[in-house]
Amino acid sequence: MPTQCGTQWDGLGHIPYGNHMWNGYDCRNVTSAGAQKCGIGKTKERMVGRGVPGPVYLGIPADWFGRHLAGVPDLYAEPAFRRTPAGRVAPIARDVERAIALLASAEKPVLVAGGGVILSEAWAELTSLAEALNIPVVHIVMNNCSLAFEYHVQKYVHQEMCPEASEFLDVPFGDVARAFGAHGERVTSAEQLIPALRRAEESGKPAIVDVAVSWELPPPVTRYEAAGLRKI
Repeated sequence: MPTQCGTQWDGLGHIPYGNHMWNGYDCRNVTSAGAQKCGIGKTKERMVGRGVPGPVYLGIPADWFGRHLAGVPDLYAEPAFRRTPAGRVAPIARDVERAIALLASAEKPVLVAGGGVILSEAWAELTSLAEALNIPVVHIVMNNCSLAFEYHVQKYVHQEMCPEASEFLDVPFGDVARAFGAHGERVTSAEQLIPALRRAEESGKPAIVDVAVSWELPPPVTRYEAAGLRKI
């Protein structure tokens, strides 16, 4: 789980140009505390979705455009769609049944859970499934202390830095895990990773392995490869 996995809803705050982002706002409005401007939270009461990919069609009578709107109309959202991001369709029942059968018959099952669990608020269901199958929960944090993609756009594309928008404090996630009674440790070299994962699995507790990575490593994006900033 990259440290920025829970921030990708702030789309307009992630489009900086020079020292500004969408609509001319100063890029320093986006910090490790969140987006003061252009964040999804600022528009949550004004957005419409239908729970599946594709456009939303709103039929509005033509004479409404000349009317004065007194107050904000009440909006209704089905509870199921509040748990599932609008760009993510509901799972197919037969696929769920097949996954359950595979997990039940596996000698050493592994669950790979990403940001979708967080966005869908499905952590309780994931925990229950792991407990039912007796699967050790090991969370790997690729900790680069930054929004590295934005950092590289500033450094290589605009050649002008805005650290308030991309550089964070170094949070010791292993220490945080231990404070809550879980297993936690930090990995700072490649040879430490496998032993750390084994200790996490054998701990008998939910575990966090905090892997320190450099924000200087460009992401696997074509534009950086074309610029010669990343060797394949």
